[in-house]
Amino acid sequence: MPDLRAALILGALAVACPCGISAADISLVLRPDQVVNRIDEKVYGHFLEHIYHSVNGGLWGELVWNRTFEQNSLGAWTVDDGSLVQQSLGANQRFVFGAEAWSDYEFTLEAQKTGGAEGFLVLFRCLGPDDFYWCNLGGWGNVAHQIERGRTGEGRWHGVGPRVEGSIDTGRWYPIRVRCAGPRIQVWLDGQPLIDFTDDAPHLAGKVGVGTWSTLARFRNLRVTSLAGEVLCADVPQATEQESTALHWTCFGPGRCAVTKGDAANGRCSLRIAGESGETGIEHRPIVVQRGPAAGGETYVGSLFARGDAPQGLIVRLQHGATTLAAAALPAPGDRWTEYPFSLRTNVATPTEARLQIALPGRGAVSIDQVSLMPQSWRDTHGGLRPDLLQAIAELRPPVIRWPGGCFASPYLWKDAIGPQATRKIYPRELWDDQDVNSFGVDEFVQLCRMVGAEPLIVVNIGTETWNGQVDPQQFLQDTLDWFEYCNGPASSPWGRRRAANGHPEPYGVKYWEIDNETWHMGAERYADAVNRFAPAMKQADPSIKLAACGSAGYGDDANGLAWNRTVIARCAPVIDYLSIHHYEHPDAFEEGPR
Repeated sequence: MPDLRAALILGALAVACPCGISAADISLVLRPDQVVNRIDEKVYGHFLEHIYHSVNGGLWGELVWNRTFEQNSLGAWTVDDGSLVQQSLGANQRFVFGAEAWSDYEFTLEAQKTGGAEGFLVLFRCLGPDDFYWCNLGGWGNVAHQIERGRTGEGRWHGVGPRVEGSIDTGRWYPIRVRCAGPRIQVWLDGQPLIDFTDDAPHLAGKVGVGTWSTLARFRNLRVTSLAGEVLCADVPQATEQESTALHWTCFGPGRCAVTKGDAANGRCSLRIAGESGETGIEHRPIVVQRGPAAGGETYVGSLFARGDAPQGLIVRLQHGATTLAAAALPAPGDRWTEYPFSLRTNVATPTEARLQIALPGRGAVSIDQVSLMPQSWRDTHGGLRPDLLQAIAELRPPVIRWPGGCFASPYLWKDAIGPQATRKIYPRELWDDQDVNSFGVDEFVQLCRMVGAEPLIVVNIGTETWNGQVDPQQFLQDTLDWFEYCNGPASSPWGRRRAANGHPEPYGVKYWEIDNETWHMGAERYADAVNRFAPAMKQADPSIKLAACGSAGYGDDANGLAWNRTVIARCAPVIDYLSIHHYEHPDAFEEGPR
């Protein structure tokens, strides 16, 4: 290793030598036993990202997924003035119609993007949720078009055929035409040929549809015609006929259960149970009931909000097959939304799969919202964090943990995720198979860091249009300064007073902050403008903080992110302390990428 260091140092000196002096004129003495300066241990840290239930359903101890019923098919698709309208910024929003027997046909339509990050998904030859084609127009951050194919047994859908650079403008109607003839697929966009692809392993029949990814859109003049000229469909399908269900919940019994919009304890949606006789209810996807840390089993504590007509009250239970592991009776609700706590004591010898059921005995109609369930030991001794995962993090000995991570940071609104759990607002987008209900906010994050001995690094949202729509950037700067005050201000300050009211009178003293994350969509120059707008105000609020900027894009022509880094350093070095380095490596190239 000393030889390598000498070569590196010598090379640097040779570049910097004044004229007339060569590398041969220099001698070096290395003293590896003498430490002059140490590298800050926080140069290497960890990040916490809300991705595939790493927090909800993972680190955070809430056992109920989609506890507010916001993740559902209700209201995403409606018909308005002859157009099929998609009103959710969630990922993977699809509306499929037609017949699986349709084989060779042309699917024509017009599409208009009305907001959001990407473009349109035009589906064809769909045989089910995993077996389909779609033409992704304006995908991958609104930079390219490509056909993607999904097939059972092949994992996640993936691109097939050529990828064409291009984007979709907001507010403009685009005519789209897809032609399927045997294995050959052709796509026209805005009257121009776009893709001509022949699949060597095609789906040869199936329905059609439209969709979006983190985008709002309208579709009109949807028409399907066989290649023989027969009109198979020429009307806008009635979106209201689709079944409205809540993800991770199912209905049981003779009555009816349905998601309703506009009547909720908090948020947009609730779930209504209606019955006449017998027992009607809803049940949550299986959870694992644990033995518990002490003899006598584990107590599961929870609550739900209810209103309506249920003369015999409600029953909450943990059910394993035909066996009831624990049950609790709740009183008859009234006309106003009211929280009903419950406690379920279980005693199992080994971890056991169970279903959480909420039942309405006999006649009545009641609305349910904000269902919550957590092992009491997790809440009492670990602040609501799952103990085995908490221990795993502690054993990593992370010096610093960054949060929120990934694209989750860019539309994150921290004020929606403080205070009592039942009053928190949902995260504004559906990402990574989750409509986050903000159970885990800044208070829980700082608690996590303190419990594992790490310094928190908080990533602030600068309010980009791509992730937040048409907004006032000054408001996002003020939100950042308010976040500062909530974390570090005295209990006498406005936001410090709010922190104290939430149970944390002493300031958190968060020292490390980052200015947004994965901002490649805006380009290095615009990002540098944002850094130079936010950083001075943040430093003025607290000169002792350490600020990180987002570094290393690694996309397109700037394959290593070096051009991005040079721009940010050249323009922002006086106001920042760190670059948060990003490299995205293919699994087959872990060894090559860092080099």
